[in-house]
Amino acid sequence: MSLRGLLRNRSASFAVNAALMMAGLIVGLGGAVDMGRGYLGRVHLQKAVDSAALAIATSKITDPAELHGLAAMYIAANVHDDSIRDVSVTRATVDDKNRVVVQASGRVDMTFLRMVRQESLVFRLEAQTDRPNVLNIEVALVLDNTFSMSIKDKGVEKLTALKTAASQLVTALMDAETGEGGSVMIGLVPYANNVNVGLHRRNEPWLSVPDDYSVTTQPAPRVCKTLTTKTRCLSKAPDYSCPTFVDGVEKPKTCAGACLISEKYEVAPYESCSGGGNPTTTTYSWYGCVGSRKGATSNLNDGNPTETYPGFVVKDSDWADWSGNCLQPIVDLTDQKSVLLSAIAGMMHSKTNPNNKNQKFEPLTYIPAGLIWGQNMLSPTAPLTKARPYSDENENPRKIMILMTDGENTLKRSPSTGKHTSGSASDLTKTDNETAALCAYAKSKKIEVYTVALMVEDAGARSLLEGCASNKGNYFDASDTSALVEAFKSIARAINSVRLVN
Repeated sequence: MSLRGLLRNRSASFAVNAALMMAGLIVGLGGAVDMGRGYLGRVHLQKAVDSAALAIATSKITDPAELHGLAAMYIAANVHDDSIRDVSVTRATVDDKNRVVVQASGRVDMTFLRMVRQESLVFRLEAQTDRPNVLNIEVALVLDNTFSMSIKDKGVEKLTALKTAASQLVTALMDAETGEGGSVMIGLVPYANNVNVGLHRRNEPWLSVPDDYSVTTQPAPRVCKTLTTKTRCLSKAPDYSCPTFVDGVEKPKTCAGACLISEKYEVAPYESCSGGGNPTTTTYSWYGCVGSRKGATSNLNDGNPTETYPGFVVKDSDWADWSGNCLQPIVDLTDQKSVLLSAIAGMMHSKTNPNNKNQKFEPLTYIPAGLIWGQNMLSPTAPLTKARPYSDENENPRKIMILMTDGENTLKRSPSTGKHTSGSASDLTKTDNETAALCAYAKSKKIEVYTVALMVEDAGARSLLEGCASNKGNYFDASDTSALVEAFKSIARAINSVRLVN
């Protein structure tokens, strides 16, 4: 071969090799672009499949054809990438555990990878989710109805804000789609110094209430004597401010100054009498209030359902008796929204004696009373028996307790009588310990506990409530009445939320 022919052959070989190298480079770089497009298409389609699963989860549809159509509609509505082709729903089902499964396929056509016979990338995707509230849900609302709830924040009374918050939560839970066979049951425990279980429960075996009774007292004999002097004050100290405090609420009061100089002076003879009159009858009645179980620890759990709760009868006129006076009765677990909303609207922080407007019942705070009845409401054993048995992981039914208060404990428990009375600082520390123990017991039964502190200034009280919650995310520190309403909205959203499991 001539030199010229040899050079010509080498040039041709170089050109072929260069062309091959360029093609490989194009395939390599272009393939990366294709793969990137394919990845984005896969992510986009997965989001659409997730949306379809969530849509099915929040519906009550069970018919296979309707499920398939709903999934196809949501996927089509959420696929906005024109590069995704041949989208098809291959499965849309709800199993016997109410687990939603949606599967779909699609493809993204390749541009550069066609050179190596990779026509397209095909995706087969899946999303699983649980239907919200398809399982049975039981909620105990343990709500502070003490006198401190009469305080106003920016013109809004605390109790008024609580009524709004609780009503919105009930509506949000009971208006939500619950799914086939699911139910939402909610109970209400308004608590203060005691809990009112309702007059209709008087003869229950778990309750020990004395019979109402009356006592007639004969008047003392009338005794009169003649007096000829009276006493008058010549000089007195100025009147002064002497406010009282009830459950942390300051009540303004003016006290009269003492008499500094007095004298007796002569008057015409007059008769001063005492005693006599008609017999008086005093009636003692039960108003629905119960105290705590007696003993060292029987008040801290639901493990001994046959042990009785003491009920207290008091003089009908004695409105200052905390042990026998109480406010609105509890509402056991129910699926009747109207019943709950009516009871919430009727909550009160005090009440006035209809026969004596100057007598008021202004209750103090004993949080354990509310907690134990919240526990009883969620317990399948007596005294209240509407709740289903506890489940190992709080899955079916799902039990939830919401504790709300605006302050610290102000009463102690007497182990011998079950009454809640005023106590020293060390006594109130014991009450705080009882509060913590009741929260720990609820959590040991896998009950999900939420706590809401409304304008609580005491750091120890806030810490107690935070520790009572199932986790930090379940504790809400509401700085004002608006934050209280938002806290209850957040709790409702959490209960109604749908959890993607795949």
